Amino acid sequence: MDGGQIIALDTPQNLIRNLGAGNRVVFEANGNFNPALLETAILGARVEQEGDRVTVHGQSDRLASAVIQTLESNAIHFQNLRTEQSALEDVFLSLTGRAMRE
Repeated sequence: MDGGQIIALDTPQNLIRNLGAGNRVVFEANGNFNPALLETAILGARVEQEGDRVTVHGQSDRLASAVIQTLESNAIHFQNLRTEQSALEDVFLSLTGRAMRE
């Protein structure tokens, strides 16, 4: 619901699945990092970089291992790597264009 209007109706799992956002791997890259390296090496990956923070979006269940393997095989130093999964807040943001508020 948004402003009293129903914008989507389904189970939480189906809403997240239908978003198609998949998984995310977030890490900090040290030094010169080229996002095209991961986009080329991992089919279907979309890479965003903001300063040292890099976010890799993809559909694969093995996204994290593919990211780590690519970084290590190219001698890219990284730290604070973590995985994230889409949540209902991501669905709401996608449907409305704004974050949820209480």
